[in-house]
Amino acid sequence: MKEFAAETHKELGTPEARILTGSIGPEDSTVVMETVVKSLAEFEQGLDATNKWPGIQRYGKKFAELFVSGTHRFETYRIHS
Repeated sequence: MKEFAAETHKELGTPEARILTGSIGPEDSTVVMETVVKSLAEFEQGLDATNKWPGIQRYGKKFAELFVSGTHRFETYRIHS
């Protein structure tokens, strides 16, 4: 995940990401990739660029080995300072 985040940041200009994982209880298999964007539109543009990026095929195969099919989800939070 860190490699994916670093490579997409370098090649696509996506925001830098912080990778977080759970370690206790039922959420111990949770992986969170946290990024900061200015708007939901910017986030969606980054997803679109990532989906069109040729490297996604390579990472998609790697992720498929780790994730249970159908269990992925996105949660978007807004934090105000």
